[in-house]
Amino acid sequence: MHSNNLEIDAPTRWSRNKASRLLTIYDDNLKIMYSGLGRNDDESAALIANNSFRSSINVGYFEVYIIEDGCDNGFEGKIGIGFGAARTSVRQLPGWFPGSYGYHGDDGNIFRAQFNGTPYSTTYGKGDTIGCCIDYQTRTAFFTKNGINLGIAFTNIPLCRFYPMVGLRFPGQIIEANFGKNPFAFDIQLYRSFTC
Repeated sequence: MHSNNLEIDAPTRWSRNKASRLLTIYDDNLKIMYSGLGRNDDESAALIANNSFRSSINVGYFEVYIIEDGCDNGFEGKIGIGFGAARTSVRQLPGWFPGSYGYHGDDGNIFRAQFNGTPYSTTYGKGDTIGCCIDYQTRTAFFTKNGINLGIAFTNIPLCRFYPMVGLRFPGQIIEANFGKNPFAFDIQLYRSFTC
């Protein structure tokens, strides 16, 4: 595990004010559970963090640990991790609508403001830790899985404020975020030292 020196005004928890009503947010504002029926994609649920990444810090990063992916309940484990603008909809998974970007666990695809994904990496689920990084210097974004960089997912990222974002789709799904209070699985400080 790697230490983190995070900047002031960085994301620290999920925002209760910008969250789908289909999500249960636990008291620590880090752990969330899908509490809807999950009948169709219209019952997807998302939320964003309390603060955005600041482009002035060059690199923004957070991780999500998948506690339950819903597969034990017979569902396909559709979870989206990524980032979105402040006015991003919380009624769909990250990447399905304008102003959002996401990496989805059920198919390993990435999504950038559309429902059709692009092949990116492996699927992910229960027990995995997925990280999301925006590099404002290079205007790129990448994801990590269990501490391993999966490669660039998005290029030409606009220089605006993006918020960490997670979306869940099926009953039984539970995730917990790490915005830097605990050591990250991926060595973001080493990455920053090569880019800054």
